[in-house]
Amino acid sequence: MAREKGSLLETLARGGVAVLNADDPRVRAMQRPGLPVVSYGTGPGAALRFEYEPAAGRLRVWPPGARAPLAVRLGLPGRHNAANAAAALAACHALGLELEPLVPALAAAKPPPQRLQRLALGGVELLDDSYNANPASVQAALEVLCTTAAADGQAVGGRRIAVLGGMHELGAQSRALHEAVGAAAAALGVDLLLGVGALGAAIVQGARAAGMPAERAQHCESPEAAAAWLRAVLAPGDRVLLKASRAERLERVVALLRASGLQPARATPAEPRTPAAPGGEAEGSAKACPAA
Repeated sequence: MAREKGSLLETLARGGVAVLNADDPRVRAMQRPGLPVVSYGTGPGAALRFEYEPAAGRLRVWPPGARAPLAVRLGLPGRHNAANAAAALAACHALGLELEPLVPALAAAKPPPQRLQRLALGGVELLDDSYNANPASVQAALEVLCTTAAADGQAVGGRRIAVLGGMHELGAQSRALHEAVGAAAAALGVDLLLGVGALGAAIVQGARAAGMPAERAQHCESPEAAAAWLRAVLAPGDRVLLKASRAERLERVVALLRASGLQPARATPAEPRTPAAPGGEAEGSAKACPAA
């Protein structure tokens, strides 16, 4: 993959400039003598350096040669989007544009539907990232769930709930990669995890193997069952991430919650409910949640 990406630089027209991520050693290795480069990254070697504060959604950017940083409030959450914003600014610098007038556009940027789209519903913040998924994008979405502020800039006071379905087309390593996603959810401090579908069961298994208690890592078979589970456990102030490959149809969860009016549980964020396992007992189970 790195070789294929590097081959793009061979097509760069005379007078062109390459914008390269200085934080990635594979990308740094693409540089060659005589290749004009504007690099961006968090380290001192980057021409355009940036720092990201996930809890506040703020980005500080030092353009090449600048002594004082530009302060940017990002409209798109996540460290990966901060890197994308820095890349865009580096490209603009390469084109000879002034960067300060571009800052408002970064603050106004909004994601397209189902791409970490923030939805307020019944006192709950949904992070609808159901359009597609791979291991890297799930890791990035989990970091957004656990480290960023709400859309209004306030700290998230409720529980962090991840509803994760299968990632398709991963080949022979599929099960191991799904278990690794579950382990990442446990390590990041997700409060409740629901795996959806056959591959979601591997995510749950990985979370439990990483130390997440069984009552906090559960499994269901379908988006309809996931919506029913959420209706039973949600409390005001909770934040929910929905992410899976497109074929898993997790966007159905959002539609069903909207159709039901999403009446959250009476529990307050300070006193979260323990979700009952299928069958009514508050114990971990890998069986399907009740159907919607």
